[in-house]
Amino acid sequence: MAPLYPHGASSGGGGGGGGGRRGPFRFLNSGGIMGAAGALLAMLTAYETCFLDDQRCFVRYMLEHPGRVAVDEHARIFFNLHRVSGTTLTFAPGTGQLRVALTGSEPCVMHGNGGAGVKQLLAALVDRWRRARQEQRTFTAVLADTLYDEKQ
Repeated sequence: MAPLYPHGASSGGGGGGGGGRRGPFRFLNSGGIMGAAGALLAMLTAYETCFLDDQRCFVRYMLEHPGRVAVDEHARIFFNLHRVSGTTLTFAPGTGQLRVALTGSEPCVMHGNGGAGVKQLLAALVDRWRRARQEQRTFTAVLADTLYDEKQ
């Protein structure tokens, strides 16, 4: 479906607050959705088969209804762990605030899609978050396919 995605600004008219700049995370992921109740209801009830494959349903809705769906291309709210190998994350000392080095964003939600190794990856990230909060120092994680290496 990638070739069908809009070019230039995202389908939501700016792509998650990037000031018109395209972000590195331009593909919709149904792991995190938000919006006005009426807009979400319209999207969730648009197709009878949504319960079978929400990802495909949401992408189809976005492509068929330009301007009604925005993708958080800069990971300002949602950070999805799917296919982000090589992405560097840091956890701030004291607070453990997550920061995505690629965009400089500090998302509120991190989403792991499942699959091989995701439980291990999430457990390691939670450990780094706790240590950053307790030890008052920055922890950095470089994501790989299922594991990461810590840079000190």
